[in-house]
Amino acid sequence: DALGHPLIDNTVANHSAFDIDPTVFVDDDGQAYIYWGSFSSPRAAKLKRNMIEIDELDGGGGGATGPRVPGRLGNAVRLNGVADYVSLPSGIVSGLNDFTISVWVNPAAISTWSRVFDFGTGTAVNMFLTVNAGAGPRFAITVSGGGAEQRLSRSGQLPLNAWSHLAVTLSGTTGTLYVNGVPAATNPGMTLRPSDLGVTANNWIGRSHGAMVDFASAA
Repeated sequence: DALGHPLIDNTVANHSAFDIDPTVFVDDDGQAYIYWGSFSSPRAAKLKRNMIEIDELDGGGGGATGPRVPGRLGNAVRLNGVADYVSLPSGIVSGLNDFTISVWVNPAAISTWSRVFDFGTGTAVNMFLTVNAGAGPRFAITVSGGGAEQRLSRSGQLPLNAWSHLAVTLSGTTGTLYVNGVPAATNPGMTLRPSDLGVTANNWIGRSHGAMVDFASAA
């Protein structure tokens, strides 16, 4: 082919773990767009005139185009659980060692493995916070796949359509997951740091590296 490699792959910000079934549409003005399928939603990109370069990715993925609504503090981004998510800059956690990450969430669904955030380069190298790992919220970090995750897990689901505060802290080798200000899980053997992930290419709020559903927020 003209490129010698895929136009859409895991280096593209709007890619999915299951990029399939591409097609191209040319509108009446001659502008070409490429559409493709994924695990959870359709995706799209605007093409340059040469048809082998991306001009602009669809704002529905990574742009968090869902409405800004009243939040717990100021405004919040509403995520639809299909294609809305927030994409943060590459390498945003590369220099992070001890840390605290906190967030207010108002879930419209407690879908298993839906991500509050997922920072990394793929399913083998990432750190994430999910509202539901089967029994409740979980933070995990790994550099060699899910079987080698260092985890903080809490038993008990968050309420739907209500605000909950989640926070993850790491100090030394002790990690703690807080739910509404109360320690919900502690792990004294967490030796991995965000800096161990290297330069993370994909840093998402509301989206997963794996074949998981996106996070849906009520507000």
